[in-house]
Amino acid sequence: MRACHLGPSFPAWLKSQKQVMSLDFSNASLSGSIPNWFWEFSYPLLRLNLSFNQLAGQLPSRLEFSALGFPSQVIHLTGAVVDFSSNNFSGSIPKPRGINILDLSKNKLSGNIPNNISQSLVFLSIAYNQINGEIPASICNIGPYLKAIDLSNNNLTGSIPSSIGNCSDLSVLDISNNNLSGAIPTFLGQLGGLQTLHLHGNKLYGRLPSSFQNLSSLETLNLGNNRLSGVIPPWIGKGFERLRILSLRSNSFSGELPALLSNLSSLQILDLAENQLAFP
Repeated sequence: MRACHLGPSFPAWLKSQKQVMSLDFSNASLSGSIPNWFWEFSYPLLRLNLSFNQLAGQLPSRLEFSALGFPSQVIHLTGAVVDFSSNNFSGSIPKPRGINILDLSKNKLSGNIPNNISQSLVFLSIAYNQINGEIPASICNIGPYLKAIDLSNNNLTGSIPSSIGNCSDLSVLDISNNNLSGAIPTFLGQLGGLQTLHLHGNKLYGRLPSSFQNLSSLETLNLGNNRLSGVIPPWIGKGFERLRILSLRSNSFSGELPALLSNLSSLQILDLAENQLAFP
C-alpha cells in the first residue's frame, strides 16, 4: 500500500491480522506514533517498510521480527528487511534481532550506537541522525556478514575501530561527515571487497596508508575535507581499474601530481581542489 493515503492514523485494522509477512506503508501520509499494540503482535514479518512518513515517538529498545517462527540456526538466511527511514523517530537506536537489512536513516535518533548491533545484519544505515559517542568496537565482532555500513552525517567522535577490519564481506563503508579523528587506519586495507569508501568531512590526519593498494575493487574513494597531508602516492594510479570517483579535496596534500594517475582508465570524477599541490 505504498504511496496510498492511509494516514494520518496508523491503520487499526492490522489488529485483526495474524499472518502478515510483508507490510509496505511507505509514503502513506502516516503521522503520530506507532501504537503499542503493533509491537505486541507476533507477526512473522519478513519485510516492513514504513519509510517516508511523518511517524514520530520512540522505537522499542529491541526490534525482533523474523526470528519469530524461524529456527535460530537459519535467522541469518531469513532475516527481515526493516525500513524506518525518512521519519521523525527520536530516542535511542533499537537493538535488532533476526533482521538482515535495517535502515533508520533520516530520523532524529540520538545517543550512542548499541554494542553488538550487527548480530545478523547485512546492511545497516543510521545516517542523518543525531548519534554521538564512538563507533563501538563490537560493530563487526558479531556481524561478519555485513556488506554495507552507513553511519554518515551524525556526531560520532573518536577513531575508526579496528574491528571494522574484521568485516571481510564489506563492500560499502560510509562514515563521512562526523567528527572522527586520528590517522586513517591501515587495517582498512584488509577489506579487499570494498567498492565504496567515504571518509570525507572528518578530522582525519596523516598520510594515505600504503595498505590501500590492496583495495583493487574500489569504485569510489572520497577522503575530502579532512586534514590529510604528504604527497599523493604514485601507487594510487596502479591496480584501481574500477575506480570511477576519486576525491581528495580540501586537505593538505603537497608535491607534484603523480603521472600514474593517468592510468586510471575508468575515472570519471577527479577532485583535488583546495590542496597544496604543484603542477609541473
